Amino acid sequence: MHRDHGDPRRGTLKGMRGWDYLTLWQLARRRFDSGQDYQAFQQFQGRLLMADFGSKGLSFEGQKVLDMGCSWGGYGQLFVEARAEVTSIDIEAHPQVPEAVRNGLVVSNALALPVQAGQFDFVFCASLIEHVSQPARLLAELYRALRPGGRCYVGFPPFYSPAGGHQFKPFHLLGERVATILVGKGRYTFADLGGGWGLYRVTIGQIRRLLAEVGLVIDDISTKFLPLSPARVPLLGEFLTWYVQFLAHKPVEATLAPPVPDASAGPADCAGNCGGPVPHASGGPSGRPWEG
Repeated sequence: MHRDHGDPRRGTLKGMRGWDYLTLWQLARRRFDSGQDYQAFQQFQGRLLMADFGSKGLSFEGQKVLDMGCSWGGYGQLFVEARAEVTSIDIEAHPQVPEAVRNGLVVSNALALPVQAGQFDFVFCASLIEHVSQPARLLAELYRALRPGGRCYVGFPPFYSPAGGHQFKPFHLLGERVATILVGKGRYTFADLGGGWGLYRVTIGQIRRLLAEVGLVIDDISTKFLPLSPARVPLLGEFLTWYVQFLAHKPVEATLAPPVPDASAGPADCAGNCGGPVPHASGGPSGRPWEG
């Protein structure tokens, strides 16, 4: 049966109404009940995000868009509907990916993108960077894929926020050893879990610094679906921001190749893409694991 979830196109980070928040909360509560429920949740929040892009003057018609860590392809589908030319990268081709997204799906490593330098007008990277041990390398690849003047979105739940521990929350704030014991995974570490792609301590300050280091210019920092953004407040924002969003661009005069990432950051992990479903996450289906 089709459920009427209202019109999320009216919502932006600064213009969401009470009904939008109520609907989002209701969808989030039942998102693991079935694949259909999860897709409804992802689609609703995706349309809210696309509406916010529109409020910031972003248009994707005729644009070449790269979705890094596409998972079930929910966001990719929305970019297709916006008449973008979409390429989606994931470590595997999930059966739930819509046909319109599957046509542009590339199964590959996000830490070594099989794309040409400067190929894309917009790169979308949501709920991925906290699952790689080399965030600098991931951002360097994002930079390389962008054309000069192109823009990008990087979003994730900061580690020290209430949502930052994903399936370990809120116990992740008590330390790795305590958290893994309390969730029944005492023999493992954060990096061992999550279907093999791990969880790493990624912070707002860290990604803000790395974006600048690879050569990207930050245009906006916001908190997902909130009109006021604690993400802009140093230190305190790390604890109060449930999901941070960066909009940035590659300067027009920029070279195609970014600075070489620090080789001491550690070996490549998770085959470069951490956007796939998590079999043990709440026992239900997952598109972008633990998002929202």
